[in-house]
Amino acid sequence: MHEVYDLRKQPNPQVSGLEAMVMVASSFFVDKKDHNAELKRILPELKSRALDRECGARLMIVEGNMGDEREFDEKRTMARIDSFMETLGVTIPT
Repeated sequence: MHEVYDLRKQPNPQVSGLEAMVMVASSFFVDKKDHNAELKRILPELKSRALDRECGARLMIVEGNMGDEREFDEKRTMARIDSFMETLGVTIPT
């Protein structure tokens, strides 16, 4: 799956977000050996393809807990997201 995630990081990803999500979801239900074998089989094809589509904005969905009684601290939350994105090599505009 790390190689799939690396393909998602490209400026024009060879794997759509939906495809990556389906791969992750399928890993919950398929034996790990079988899942990894299928990934190894399809990775060469994924790496060599170019999707015929425009790349839009990247999305990051932040979820919380309905039982969390603390007030939402947007500044602190954004700082944590920015910090995480910087670990991925993303330059955060100031």
